[in-house]
Amino acid sequence: MRSSSVEVLNISEDGGKFVCQVERFSVPSDSHEVVLSWNDTKKRRGFVSIGDDVAFVKASPGDVDHQIVPASLDQLGDNEFAWRDTAHRGSVILILILPTDYIIREIGYTSPPATRFKVFENRLAFYWDIGEETTDLRWKMTRKGNRNLERLCGELNKATLETEAEKKIDQTSEIANGSLSGDNPDAGDNLVAHYIPELWEKVTVATLAAVVLLAVLYAALQQDEIPARNFALLRIILSFAMGVMGGVIPGFLHVDLSFSGSIIRAGGGLALGIVTFFFTPQVVPNDLSSINKQVHSIKSKSSSPEEPNPSQTLDVSPTEKQVSSRTSEPPQKPKPRQTTDAPATNNIRREPVIYTKEKTEGSTRVIGNVKVISELNSYTFEIEVKTRKTGISGTGKGVVEVQLLDNNFQPSPPISVQKTVGSDLTGKVEKSNSKTVSNIPADKFYGLIWGIKTSDSIGFPTTITELNSFIKDEFGTVIDVKAVVQTLRNGESKSFGDFSVLRMP
Repeated sequence: MRSSSVEVLNISEDGGKFVCQVERFSVPSDSHEVVLSWNDTKKRRGFVSIGDDVAFVKASPGDVDHQIVPASLDQLGDNEFAWRDTAHRGSVILILILPTDYIIREIGYTSPPATRFKVFENRLAFYWDIGEETTDLRWKMTRKGNRNLERLCGELNKATLETEAEKKIDQTSEIANGSLSGDNPDAGDNLVAHYIPELWEKVTVATLAAVVLLAVLYAALQQDEIPARNFALLRIILSFAMGVMGGVIPGFLHVDLSFSGSIIRAGGGLALGIVTFFFTPQVVPNDLSSINKQVHSIKSKSSSPEEPNPSQTLDVSPTEKQVSSRTSEPPQKPKPRQTTDAPATNNIRREPVIYTKEKTEGSTRVIGNVKVISELNSYTFEIEVKTRKTGISGTGKGVVEVQLLDNNFQPSPPISVQKTVGSDLTGKVEKSNSKTVSNIPADKFYGLIWGIKTSDSIGFPTTITELNSFIKDEFGTVIDVKAVVQTLRNGESKSFGDFSVLRMP
């Protein structure tokens, strides 16, 4: 190798601080040159030693400038340093000898990438071959630990050869495309570590990819529906595999195993595992009966009678659903809506009306249904609560509570229906509970209040004054229950979030 100047930065550690000694060997003009021997371990005839025999140089005839002076490095923090040298002219070869027990972990820790590496007196040495008058170099050192220097040098030299080959290919491509217009002055300003994936990372990714593929094929080729226990185990295995893959794949994106790199890998793996476990897609049931039940449920919720019945017209808020279901008895002519404030009493049976509420809190979802059936001179209430718990730990609680208001607007003891469910490995459990209350005199009750909550009970009080205060404290709503009921028509309901006030049909 030939150059107009050769410099050696010999770095050592003294009392926890890094000190540097610079040795320069240069010729005065471009008509002379310095020849560097890097791989020789013994001085040849005509060569002189430089850097305590780290390399040997030979100058053509003429004046030679050989100096050894102390110097200070530009410290960038976190054992990263820079060197800017203008004390030479023309091209320069700069040799760097690291302190004992310090290494360059990978080729990306030098900028621009170093040319070659070797072990010198149990220390790591390397050099740059720079063809610019101004030299800007950066490098980052780390503790050697248990790394083998000889093996590390082999990995670094292999990486430099690959980098040089890629650079030549890129330059050839740019020339072919007519886009190579000169050197980039900003090249090498940022020190980017190009991490090379280890063999164990490649093996891990390939193995886990095979596990995931086999597990998916196993699930897809099953003729019978997979039992819930096996399906939960399959989800856990797949999520674990995807999480580990998420932690290994960043190695192919040049994310190393440093502390910050490990945080990135762990975060990516954890996120991928959570996504694959908790956000699995819904699958179509295998059995036609299940499909028919779902279709029937959708139709029953979305369909409406062909001819609307004025006596069943309900004014509700968007958060409350009311579904009218027909009985199996022959249609009967309904009694016209009463305009007085007295409760409606009929000697015929009306269509039942269903009032529905839904509340989600955390991983618990509660659906409440209150079905009111007007029959002869009495009412029948069918109260149902469905509690769904997602996740694989904890319990979910749900309650629906109904309280009747008599003709004097005094609350009766509340009717409460609760359901508590525990989670399991399937990640989604739903159970229901119901209660039917019959023979409620139609001429003694004017309205009712009902609510839904993700707990064991609501606890409506039994006086109208306490009830108004309770609603304010529990639901954050200030209302006069009596006044609200009086403004409603028969069968109308008004929702206030998690509770509603209803006038009897």
